[in-house]
Amino acid sequence: MSWCVLHNMSSCTLSNVHLLLLMCHIQSHTQNAMFVPPAPVATQPAYPGAPPPAGSTASAASTPKASAPAAPAAPPANITIATVDTSQVPASQKPIVASLTSLYNAVAPAAAAGPKKKEMDDNSKRLGQLFWKLNAQQVSEGVVGKLQQLCAALDAGNYATASHIQINLTTSDWSECSAWLTALKRLVKSRQALG
Repeated sequence: MSWCVLHNMSSCTLSNVHLLLLMCHIQSHTQNAMFVPPAPVATQPAYPGAPPPAGSTASAASTPKASAPAAPAAPPANITIATVDTSQVPASQKPIVASLTSLYNAVAPAAAAGPKKKEMDDNSKRLGQLFWKLNAQQVSEGVVGKLQQLCAALDAGNYATASHIQINLTTSDWSECSAWLTALKRLVKSRQALG
């Protein structure tokens, strides 16, 4: 240990000790071209039972950090309404799955062949993503409420109201709904055209 740390240590305050340690570190590394700051020094409380001083690393060093929860996984790329697991969808949200599956099934026969087949395959994938998110409980309450209203309008045959709610979702919740909202728009429009 360098003489500067031992010199008059009993009369130094805690911040002076840090300053002295830093000065000693600088003095001992003057031959090196690169300065590396010392690691933080854990300090002890002034008396037993006292909280550690502000800026102290004692509490951080003695308390283990909780690991952050893992980020929720994304839906698989090849998911469809036929392959998605909906077993964990909350009971209050199961009517959303049933209504949108019914909407898809009502429109699918009209698009079984021709250019609309690719669009229906895409719709199936997009609704599969929505159902996966409902199953994983990754859809916000606000969006769930709007989906419940939209599905109630669909079930009542009120496609104009369903379309209005879909537009509302587009303008207010696009960041959350963008993956599947296109399919919803297409299906509502196609169902409305079928009469």
